[in-house]
Amino acid sequence: MITLRRGDRLPTVAVLQSYLNQVPSTAEYLSVDGIFGRYTAGAVERFRSANRLGRSEIVDYEVWRRVVGAEWQIIDSVDRTDHDSRRHAILDHEDLAPYGQTVLEQFGLSQGAPVVLSTIHSRARIGQVVLLRFHGHGGPGEMIVSSGRSGNRGSSFDHRYGAGFFEALRVLRPIFASFGSVEMHGCRVGQGAAGRALLSGMANALGVPVTGALRSQLGGGRTTFKFEGPTVTICPGGESLPNWSRRVGTVSMPRPLLHRPAGAPAARPRP
Repeated sequence: MITLRRGDRLPTVAVLQSYLNQVPSTAEYLSVDGIFGRYTAGAVERFRSANRLGRSEIVDYEVWRRVVGAEWQIIDSVDRTDHDSRRHAILDHEDLAPYGQTVLEQFGLSQGAPVVLSTIHSRARIGQVVLLRFHGHGGPGEMIVSSGRSGNRGSSFDHRYGAGFFEALRVLRPIFASFGSVEMHGCRVGQGAAGRALLSGMANALGVPVTGALRSQLGGGRTTFKFEGPTVTICPGGESLPNWSRRVGTVSMPRPLLHRPAGAPAARPRP
């Protein structure tokens, strides 16, 4: 499941914009910048209307599936030791089956981070992961992935672990599509210098942008899939999100469901 709406600044917005530019019913070409502004919202509303999906600017999975395609893999890694995760709809596998998500549940592992990486690698379709999300507790510069609590060294992704940790992440690099990204849904993971150090190290190791929350994430139910409040995104090499997005927009996105008719006139790019 994926949810995008006006105001979001995320790599997945850039993917959506690039695909929308190939859909005739949007009637204009968007600037691919990763920013969900009013022109992107208008294109989404027109697409929804043309496909009888209801009058709304919000991108839900049905919009995502029809625009981007269902072949791309979304992986959610959930720390089940975090007791709050028990009330998250993300754990209802039958409910999520129609959305094609791969949900990986992690249980109380000491020194569990390597196990998490291995599990993700074994379940990923190489070159087809468009989004990898981590759900659990967190703090500035730390995403807890298998113990539910801070301070359990080896069971979290932590900027303080140094170069060895970031090198270990490189095992996941081949799983991503060229326009893939990572989201850290723990509380305040992207906050401050510590947060930027973690996101930057991960982005450079994985070769894709990594996004973290700046505020607490209450989660639960459908909001599990949506950041609550502002985020920060770090792209490989310190590239800005708009610049990374523009490069994505110049790539021929494979296998969209709809194509612009041959000879259709181009329109002025809009944000």
